[in-house]
Amino acid sequence: MSRRRSATAVAATLLFLTALTGCGQNSDENVGGTPDGPVTTSPAEVTDMKARVDAAESAAAAAESAAAEDGRG
Repeated sequence: MSRRRSATAVAATLLFLTALTGCGQNSDENVGGTPDGPVTTSPAEVTDMKARVDAAESAAAAAESAAAEDGRG
């Protein structure tokens, strides 16, 4: 895998995780500058996030493989 594709995969995974974990939750409601309360994540949610990341990585690998096959043909 080339460095560019690796960097793209890492960036996509980080973006996905940021969206999944709700970074900036209630940002529309937090205009006054008061901090949000602590966010807790249950073990079930962590397991679900890991499964989603694994699925995203598998999909990215499959897409990369398909693109490589298209390039050969």
